[in-house]
Amino acid sequence: ITRAYARCDMSLTNYIISAKQFIDCTGDCRLGLEAGAEVMSGRDGPEKYGESLAGVFTKGDHLCCSMMFTSHDAGCEVKFTPPSWAHKITEENLKFREPSDFLYGYWFISFGGKLDIIHDTEIIRRELLSILLGVWGYLKNSGKYPQTKNLDLDFVAMFPARRDTNRIKGYDIFTQHDIDGKWKDRPDQIITVGWPMEDQPSDGFYFKGKPSIYGGKTPFYNLPFSAMYSCDIDNLMMAGRNMNTSHIAFTSTRVMNTGALAGEVVGNAAAMCARENMTARQLDKDAAALSRLRQKLIKDGNIVVGFKNEDEADLARKAKAVSNVSSALGTSASNVLNGVAYDFRDRNDNKWLAPIDEKPVLELSWEKPVCISQVRLNLDTGCRMITQTSQVSFVKAMIHAPQPETLRDFDIVAVLPDGSEKTLKEVRGNYQKLVIADFDATEAKALMVKCLATNGSEYASIFEVRA
Repeated sequence: ITRAYARCDMSLTNYIISAKQFIDCTGDCRLGLEAGAEVMSGRDGPEKYGESLAGVFTKGDHLCCSMMFTSHDAGCEVKFTPPSWAHKITEENLKFREPSDFLYGYWFISFGGKLDIIHDTEIIRRELLSILLGVWGYLKNSGKYPQTKNLDLDFVAMFPARRDTNRIKGYDIFTQHDIDGKWKDRPDQIITVGWPMEDQPSDGFYFKGKPSIYGGKTPFYNLPFSAMYSCDIDNLMMAGRNMNTSHIAFTSTRVMNTGALAGEVVGNAAAMCARENMTARQLDKDAAALSRLRQKLIKDGNIVVGFKNEDEADLARKAKAVSNVSSALGTSASNVLNGVAYDFRDRNDNKWLAPIDEKPVLELSWEKPVCISQVRLNLDTGCRMITQTSQVSFVKAMIHAPQPETLRDFDIVAVLPDGSEKTLKEVRGNYQKLVIADFDATEAKALMVKCLATNGSEYASIFEVRA
């Protein structure tokens, strides 16, 4: 691809975009289709990749689209009469689909898997709206759900949320076998993700059986870089639900968090390929180049399970870490130098914790003075869901403020060769996980992080220090 033509209907602007590298993040493979890349679409049969989950639903069909809604408590009774064209819902329609949250719903209001999801969008939209208003009418008027008496619809998504259209074909397709464990054998592991495989019937809401099948728990896996570039177009990468996967693997990779992380991978990869004049395939097959990409992602705070900080420019790797107070909860100051900047849930293997009331100081020292001009701190932001959603169960579990575990106020101080101290950076009011402090090149025999306050936690908590 040498150029792409794009149009913005909102501003009535046409664009001609010339570049060395292109990334298709349309979800529907729009750029890939225009460029003539081979795409895959729909459900694979079990014979194609030998996947155990591939033969449950009809080959060739797709996952449906959904349409969401939210409601609120009006404080008084609210009547609702569905329009005449709304679907007439019965108890049978909600078999296996028993509503529980009446303020946010429902992923199973779905339709369109047997149609052309892209070209039949308007048909799908109208049918989904008919189902949604029919379901709401049933919840309000059937007498089975007195909890809905005071509830009033306040939002209806007027555009179908697409799950499944096209996927751009690449080399060595990522399948259920990889998610089940073979990902560990792939040499081009590049980012850690995880969502259960979950196939859904193409009849959607009208399917009389259970609305989905699960492939079991998926704690996490590392996506390979080969899932993110085309086998036909040398300078085309992709991120999101159009990645190079089988349909069953796609039911895990299609979610937004995974797409966002893949986006960070291909954004960095495209910049690297443009700068070093290589293709994505060449990058993938060059172990040294791939390692540089992986290390850049880890440096920026991404997680790739099984891989550590190996940055030769990081002088902290040659330092010794100590604390002026006793570390808490079995942690050690040396944890900040072990190359791993995350912990599994309920573990403290890779962070340093110390009581904030004691104004703890974390100190890194070298046998000989070193010259540094940047310090990077990977801090602790807790282990709870933080996401944009209106789903009440998630909203209640979130802290809508700086996360308590995050170090708020601290000083970064150099100990100069003569033993005097020089403040390199005073940080106040911090709420971010990754803090990057740049300063004039300074010769130091030690580096101190003087912890002054958190955003609420009783412990100062740091995963990693780089210099």
